Formats: sequence, C-alpha cells, structure tokens
Amino acid sequence: MLISVVEERAIERGKEIGKEIGKEIGKEIGEKIGEKRGKNEQSLFVASRMLDAGEPREKILDYTGITQEEFDRLAASSRD
Repeated sequence: MLISVVEERAIERGKEIGKEIGKEIGKEIGEKIGEKRGKNEQSLFVASRMLDAGEPREKILDYTGITQEEFDRLAASSRD
C-alpha cells in the first residue's frame, strides 16, 4: 500500500511526539521512585540512630514509619 508524503510525515511526527511523551512520563516516574527511596533511606537512618540510642521498638516504628520487617533487619544488622 502506498502512502503519500504528507501521511508519511504525519506518521513520523506522531512517532516523535510519542517518544517525547514517553520520556516525560518515564522521567516523572523515576523522580517519584527516587523521592520514595530517599525518604525510606532517611527513615532507616533515623531508626538506626534511635536504635543505637536505646529507644524502644514501638517508638522507633511510630516515629519513623518503617515496617516491622525493616526494623527486624536493622536490629539484626546492628547486632553484627
């Protein structure tokens, strides 16, 4: 099937626009993931300091928002 030059240009432009949109969406998703990871790392750092200071488990979980599993891993690694 033959397509006209105008149609061919429109298809190419559509591809370019799609790539630009995809890059923007990918960038936004990456930034959100990075922010979430950064906040989690900060919470783990604070929890580690609190654990080293002898704060109770309940207080650490409440103040930092980390999960019980994260706390258990942190407590195990601080014993090593």
